[in-house]
Amino acid sequence: MNATRIGTIFFLLLVIAGGFFIATPTHAQLADINLYFFYGDGCPHCAKEEVFLNDLESRYPQLRVHSFEVWYNVDNAKLLSRVGKELGIAVQGIPLTVIGDTPIVGYTSDATTGRQIENKVGECFGVECGDMVAPIISSFQESISQGTTDEMDGQGGSITSATSTESPASLDDETIQSITFPFFGTLSLSSVSLPVLTGAIGLVDGFNPCAMWSLLFLIGLLLEMKHRARMWVLGLVFILVSGAVYFAFMAAWLNLFIFLGMIVWVRFVIAFVAFGGGVWSLKEFFTKPAAVCAVETDNGKQKRLERLKRAVFEKKFIVALVGIALLAAAVNLVELMCSAGLPAVYAQILSMSHLSWWGYYGYLALYIFFYMLDDLVVFVIAMFTLRLTGLSGSYARWSRLIGGAILVLIGILLAFWPHVLMF
Repeated sequence: MNATRIGTIFFLLLVIAGGFFIATPTHAQLADINLYFFYGDGCPHCAKEEVFLNDLESRYPQLRVHSFEVWYNVDNAKLLSRVGKELGIAVQGIPLTVIGDTPIVGYTSDATTGRQIENKVGECFGVECGDMVAPIISSFQESISQGTTDEMDGQGGSITSATSTESPASLDDETIQSITFPFFGTLSLSSVSLPVLTGAIGLVDGFNPCAMWSLLFLIGLLLEMKHRARMWVLGLVFILVSGAVYFAFMAAWLNLFIFLGMIVWVRFVIAFVAFGGGVWSLKEFFTKPAAVCAVETDNGKQKRLERLKRAVFEKKFIVALVGIALLAAAVNLVELMCSAGLPAVYAQILSMSHLSWWGYYGYLALYIFFYMLDDLVVFVIAMFTLRLTGLSGSYARWSRLIGGAILVLIGILLAFWPHVLMF
């Protein structure tokens, strides 16, 4: 009996001890999982993720969402910069989500980015995911209180974080369906899309007197030649190189704006450039009977025309080809200064959309297609009819009116309703 009683007691002790070991994972599961959400007030992609995170937090009681608005809160923007540096993240835009040591940039949809976030949260149950952002926040707050951080620029401030019980401010896409502008009428937000905007701005940008006069002069020279194949090759090289140079400069603008995307004043600077360029274009339309290239002197034009003539009638085909390509690049450098900021404005709009690298450059290619469309049409018609179409400066003058109106509208939207231009 004594042996049986001792065995029973020993068995009960093992069960109790085992219960403690079994309970250990339960304590791990109850530990908080911290998610850090950096967003911009008015960013539609951020608003989509906010809705998803609110639902996610309701389904995972252990999840704690810490939200930081970075467009209008300077200290939060500096914190985001610090987090990017400490974690080795190339922060090129928002939203940015960090769970443990895993950064997730951008937000496409609940089925893609949302699932990626939820999978990471699921991985943290019963496993120590770590929290790499918490010590960065603590260190940054301490540096702010002491005024010693290099990022403070001599200004004090505070880090503002809102948990899901204090949801970050966002703009509900359903609350605004249209915007009414004086003189311009009502803009329906449902009619605005990135492909349509790309085509419209690219087409208007293409009607530029600074490059068209060079193309028309080149076509006139080509029509004097008897070698049809050479006519086509030299003309197409001029057009294609022009487009390639413009593409390269716009890509540079795009990458700059993606890099500076978190700095809110950059958007206001581009808004001012767009509005000012639009006003200037409208002034040109109402004050000048024909559109002319105002950034190049008559002497400069004459020199370029002489170089075009020498290149076209160069006996060695390769030399002529290289000469035409170099002149096309030079012409487009001048045209960039005559575009009233359209390339930079479009690059800023494109940088505000969360796309893949091929998406960004795909839209740039679409822009260049519409930008070169008028040149291609004029050239092809001239090559088939063997005569220069009767174009005058009036087409470019009217493009001033359309382009000016578009720039003014974009400037207003960038400054006050940037979410309309986020796709």
